[in-house]
Amino acid sequence: MFKITTLCLLLSAGGYWLRAQETQLFINEFMLSNDHTLADEDNDFPDWIELYNAGTAPVNLSGYGLTDDEEAPFQWVFPAVTIAPEDFLVVFASGKDRVDGPYLHTNFKLKAAGEAIQLTAPTAEVVDYFRPVSVATDISYGRATDGGAYLEALSVSSPNASNTSVSGITFSHPSGFYTEPIELSMLANTEEEIYYTTDGTDPDLAAFLFSENIELSELTDHPDVLANLRTSPSWSAPSGDQFNAHVIKAATFTDGVRTSKIYHKTIFIAEDINTRFSDFHLVSILTDPDNLFHPDTGIYVQGVHYNPANPVWSGNYFKKGRDWERVGHFQYFSPAGALLLNHGVGLRTHGGKGRNHPQKSLRLYARSEYGNSKINYPLFEQRSYRIFDKVVLRQSSGCWNRTLIKDECSAKICEDLAFESLAAQPVIVFINGEYWGMHNLREYFDHHYVAERFDLAKDSVNIVVHRSGNLPDLPPDWGTIEGSNQGHIDLYAFLHSHDLADPQHYETVQSFLDIQSIVDYYCAEIFFNNKDWPRYNNKLWNYGTSGLWRQVFFDLDGGWGHLPVSYNVLGCITDVAGCSVQTYEDGTFLFRKLLESPAFRERFVARMACLMRNEFAFERVSEIVEAVQQQYTDGISDHLARWNYPSSIDNWESAISDRLIGFAEARADHIVDHITEEFGIAYDPDTYDCELVATEEDAATLSAIRVFPNPSAGQLFFDFGAMDASATYTVFNLSGQAVQAGMVQHRTRIDLALESGIYLLQFLINEQVVTRKIIVTKR
Repeated sequence: MFKITTLCLLLSAGGYWLRAQETQLFINEFMLSNDHTLADEDNDFPDWIELYNAGTAPVNLSGYGLTDDEEAPFQWVFPAVTIAPEDFLVVFASGKDRVDGPYLHTNFKLKAAGEAIQLTAPTAEVVDYFRPVSVATDISYGRATDGGAYLEALSVSSPNASNTSVSGITFSHPSGFYTEPIELSMLANTEEEIYYTTDGTDPDLAAFLFSENIELSELTDHPDVLANLRTSPSWSAPSGDQFNAHVIKAATFTDGVRTSKIYHKTIFIAEDINTRFSDFHLVSILTDPDNLFHPDTGIYVQGVHYNPANPVWSGNYFKKGRDWERVGHFQYFSPAGALLLNHGVGLRTHGGKGRNHPQKSLRLYARSEYGNSKINYPLFEQRSYRIFDKVVLRQSSGCWNRTLIKDECSAKICEDLAFESLAAQPVIVFINGEYWGMHNLREYFDHHYVAERFDLAKDSVNIVVHRSGNLPDLPPDWGTIEGSNQGHIDLYAFLHSHDLADPQHYETVQSFLDIQSIVDYYCAEIFFNNKDWPRYNNKLWNYGTSGLWRQVFFDLDGGWGHLPVSYNVLGCITDVAGCSVQTYEDGTFLFRKLLESPAFRERFVARMACLMRNEFAFERVSEIVEAVQQQYTDGISDHLARWNYPSSIDNWESAISDRLIGFAEARADHIVDHITEEFGIAYDPDTYDCELVATEEDAATLSAIRVFPNPSAGQLFFDFGAMDASATYTVFNLSGQAVQAGMVQHRTRIDLALESGIYLLQFLINEQVVTRKIIVTKR
């Protein structure tokens, strides 16, 4: 019968899965979005989960639990139903909760973006577990062979039938790290022929026909091909051949017609491979080389759209939109070589002027046409969510040939301020197996980002470019990125016709703008000396028809020591004449109008004082810079050899020391002078009361606590995770005044009788104080 012993963690091409050793029951296959594959007795098409009995004896499932919530393993319990040896059982995850009739139905449904699926024995032991993955409509996910360890999106779904009865390939080795040469074998599930390529092109009948095992060894002295293609007017050849990986693309064919999906493999072989990249996650991009490097169609080269008379702003890499999105494949590896993601994506270049650098930023789009419509993996440790529609592999743009880390440092320093910033982590990228240097894996700001981060409906999120609604010579919707900019149009109409020195007028503006977000944002941009702002690199968002507009913080490559540390950004953006194209009147209008209000001026100078004493303090900033620098240190030598920028390790370290550390040490004194000069006051930051109401509790035991949705329209839910506890809570405004208090239970709701704005929610649970920043919005 059924036997459960110690749990073990196995790695597969599809990611992590957890199961008991020596068990004979498996979650074998599942479908998250069933449009027309398998109908139930009502002729509906619900999600489904298939179990497989790999043993030699029947298994009675009575008392077994099936769930999509690991904290509730017996969310749905099986009746007395038996699976025969080497047989299958399909359960519809429909929410219909049926245990009799022609089919079994759970009391839960599965999200198309992916949820965990767990099978639990009556003894409460986990029998099998799949981590969340995202799979396209009518595509199933499961084991390449019934009960096997290799997981993947299946070419053809096979509910109630063997997964090996349909076209597909079983490989002898998964993608990942190998310290010795291997012989890679491929076995077609049926009688088809297998064709494969090793250069990133899609397999067809002109590719290699697999007839015997492929010997793969370390690619020493292997000449680079793609790395020696010119990608910019400033491109220079790499300093010698780089470390490369093997890439395999394979598919089955019958009578010249492809009968399976295309399989993607990246194999890293070296004696020291387990330590070579031990500080980095790895990204492997596989795509037809013409998608990136063909002069007519390639998005990574100068190509036919390059104009020698305009070398900075012309080239194929400046082309945008779906017509310039190319099909690719994204594989994501842990520092130990485990394949964590195996995902079809669309590839586009990303950014502004930085597109003409030899190394580009790439935007990766998840779409159903490429396989999965969502990337489902916790890519960023500082984020609780794991669903992404797109991510960016970012090179450092304006800081590409100097520090590499400026923008990432800026985001980390400001991550707790009252605006949104983008999570990031360094990764090493390979394109078709060739080393492509360090990049910054980064979130992408759009309505999906807002919806995931704050648990909001994405269709009600509005995102605009700064100045949207303030340019009468352009269409009214100019600058609208998502949703509507009507709130911005109304805001600017009011600003142009009212003097904010009148307190009532300033109060009206606060019904449009999240003032704390605006204050924090302008303090940060001014302190960090951003040359490429405020006219550009400036976006805001709100929720619904009357939510407060908040800022998003991004692209500080033009900040810090890019300009002299003494540069007076404040003086430029308060002068109608401005200092540059970035400080034209339309770009500085909002801040200049707000400064008409004495209350806003005092709030701004007080907040800058407190930030310089806390978040922007030299000790804190230098500590963050040095920590980020350390993350890059072990990869910088190879990166320099690949791109010849920065010019040397010494120059890289000097740039960080001078342009970041040195800047942070000297900047505050200049800000004091600028504020003194601009406002005619004796400005002394030490005279301001900057005591914090509370700080975020970092204890691991409290990490599971959730307060949602955030932003909230007036209702707030508490989830204390594994702690079935009660708590006293107090809500403070940002002046430190308590505005609401009470008692709350686990998984209960409170109603917030508050105006729109930012608040600190502090609650005492299990004798520990926890603080969360919450946002109250109007709808």
